[in-house]
Amino acid sequence: MNQQSLHKTFRVLSSVALSTIALFLLASTLSAGENGTRQCSNATLKGSYGLYHDGTVIGVGPTAVIAIFTYDGEGNLTGTGTSKVNGNVTHFTLIGTYTVNEDCNVSDAVVFPSGATATHEYVIVDNGKEFFFLNTTPGTATTGNVSVGVGKKQFRRGDD
Repeated sequence: MNQQSLHKTFRVLSSVALSTIALFLLASTLSAGENGTRQCSNATLKGSYGLYHDGTVIGVGPTAVIAIFTYDGEGNLTGTGTSKVNGNVTHFTLIGTYTVNEDCNVSDAVVFPSGATATHEYVIVDNGKEFFFLNTTPGTATTGNVSVGVGKKQFRRGDD
């Protein structure tokens, strides 16, 4: 093998080695992001989310809700929606507060104009574009009532 051939082989091997190292570093960085190093905060939930939930209230019947909840990124929320409980349709508004933990779990407390209250637990997914939630209002979980749902961001980040 002549010197020019050796030089060319060395350059190719060097390029392959550098590419391999770069890919390894990139994979390590991406893996770190997938292993929970990202953290959530109240600001993770900001903007309007379309949501629905359904379930059953023992002694009352099936329930379903569609709504728009708007989160301010600072722990306050407002909502408007329509519910159907055992065939009866009602429209509602609400206000409330929410707290997002670093692990992307959320809890809220909402108040309706009638004074009735409700609480929910969520988990944020897809970088804050979506969440899954469960009604945790005292008295509902212990009586066999189940109500779960999904919220999805209505608009992209800059369009809130």
